[in-house]
Amino acid sequence: MDGVTYGFVGFGAAFNTEAKIAQCCYCYLLQKGRLVLELARPGIYEIEVPEKSVVSISGLVPHRIKSIGSTPETVADLNGLIRPVQPRGPERASQRASQSASQSASSDYTSTNGAAVESDLIVELIVGEVKNDALAFASAYSGMQLITPTAAPQLHRKLCAIFALIEDELMQPLIYSTESVRLLSEALVVNLMRFGEASRGDGTALNGITVPEISVDPRISRVMLEIGRNPTARWSVEALANLAGMSRTAFANSFKRNIGITPLKSVSHARLAKSIFELDKSARSIADIAERCGYSSAAAFIRAFQREFGLTPARWRKKA
Repeated sequence: MDGVTYGFVGFGAAFNTEAKIAQCCYCYLLQKGRLVLELARPGIYEIEVPEKSVVSISGLVPHRIKSIGSTPETVADLNGLIRPVQPRGPERASQRASQSASQSASSDYTSTNGAAVESDLIVELIVGEVKNDALAFASAYSGMQLITPTAAPQLHRKLCAIFALIEDELMQPLIYSTESVRLLSEALVVNLMRFGEASRGDGTALNGITVPEISVDPRISRVMLEIGRNPTARWSVEALANLAGMSRTAFANSFKRNIGITPLKSVSHARLAKSIFELDKSARSIADIAERCGYSSAAAFIRAFQREFGLTPARWRKKA
């Protein structure tokens, strides 16, 4: 599985961050502390995430990660705070893969400038990002899933063990480490897929896995996946409802209840996510990007972009 990156975020005080809308899926491992995950659901849907939990969520689902209790009014860019995991020297070879998943992982990461990350952080988070087109089993990441040590202990232990092995490969790279991280990432997705397949959305347990009530309807997950794979298609609510095998009204209501935004708003997010990639990684003109991202004109693209991000695509490119 190509297109996979991992990084580290640590917080030593109250925080309020927002993940960038992107054509990717995020997987968070909360190594230390607790936090609040805020989803863009009706009335703002907040979930308290306990220590050692694993969260997978589509990059097309707007969400914030905040401290418990009081939070700063200013919302920071979560993606801008992610530090790449830097390799250790041979004398610091990690042995975490053999540790129990219940043990607390140390925080001896290094930032991009080589400075050690403080060990007294109140929250430590490993962030994995997988591009939508790199997912062999992308349905596992559609919508949002929460795996806690108590809700799904067996699966949780497996996920933590895989994360530990990935961390070891990144911190102490050896020959074929890149290939190893790729394969371990697929194992991570397969296990998340098991959790998703077990979910019936009613909080029941299947195959020993207790499913939280926040699980997304698999029909809606299927639609989210298709939107992410092909955001430039001429999607209509009717077409998406047919894809889900539901009536238009039932689909629209279920989508809003599960994801927190309308189906066409989700399509807009997917197109804007693709446009951000084009703006950041290519030298194409604004008009060309608008066409490639499914907009009828450059003007329509600029209006949608400015409405969502508060600045024009040209200013975004200069800022980047």
